[in-house]
Order: sequence, then structure tokens, then C-alpha cells
Amino acid sequence: MNAKKRVLFGLAVGVVLALCGTLVFRFASRSPAHMREDDALDPAQQIAVVGGQPAFPLSGNRVVLFLTPACPHCREEIATLSVIRSRHPEWQLGWIAVSLSKAGPTNRYLSGKGWRIYFDPGRKALLSLGISRVPLLLLINGANQLLYRRAGTCGTAEDERALTEFCRGQEIAPAVACQ
Repeated sequence: MNAKKRVLFGLAVGVVLALCGTLVFRFASRSPAHMREDDALDPAQQIAVVGGQPAFPLSGNRVVLFLTPACPHCREEIATLSVIRSRHPEWQLGWIAVSLSKAGPTNRYLSGKGWRIYFDPGRKALLSLGISRVPLLLLINGANQLLYRRAGTCGTAEDERALTEFCRGQEIAPAVACQ
């Protein structure tokens, strides 16, 4: 009986130590940005409003999506745009996600999905566009002209149509029947 108890105790200690080692490795390997207690944002990652308009980073044609990671419609839009993006690797677009949420949840959700992540604390950039709901999709050309904007979700066919017209340099027809 004693031998069985010692074996079980040894196994339990081994499992606990393995679990502790895994947790230490997982959290020690995270970048400092993920470990911040206050979830403060780096000022370089915040979208500024200049002259009453948002100043979006990057040059060239850009897809800008305002979102919050907890929003189901925003998650749907990210998934839709990811499908379209995989279908058209020839499109030379900058993909920018502007989160209205904190850095931690946003980075966990969008990490590895190919988006450059920026933040809009206080929704100043979003409100400067005259819109208060997300998801908000913007298509901005290399001359910093806003050519298309749509709040809500429309589905893959509508988003692909708008992006195709955008990449071809055509006038982009307004979205129809979006939610």
C-alpha cells in the first residue's frame, strides 16, 4: 500500500512540476508588450487625427479596418478579408487593423494574421470619419484619398467586388444591402 501511495504521489508531483514548467516557459517567452499590467498603448501605435482626419500609416493602397476583437461582426469581417486576401496574393495592399480595444486582447486575436495593428483610444479617429460603429472598412489609395468606406458586414462577394475595383483603379460602387 505504501509503495502505491508513493508512486501516485510521485506522479502527482511530476504532473504539477510539468504544468508549472509549461506555464513559466509560456509566459517567459511572451514579449513585454503582452505582459504589461496596465495594458498601456505605445504612442507610436496610435492613430493620430491631423486636420480633422485620421493619419493612417504606410504608403500605397491600404485596407483599413476599425474593429474590436470581442465584436462578432468584426471577427466575421476579419475572416472574410482573410479569405479574400488568400485568393489574391497578387494584390499589393497594406492591411491595417485599428482596434478600439486594449492592446492585449487585440494582439492575441490578430497576431499572425498579417495585419499591422494600430489603436484608436477614445475613438477619436473613428469619430472624425463621422461614424461610430464597427466594423468599419476603408479603402485608401496611395495619394491618401479615401475611396470607399462601409460600416457593418456585407459578406465575401461584396468585399471582394469592392477590393477588386479598388486594386484595378476603378471607381468603387457603393456597397448594397450591408448589415
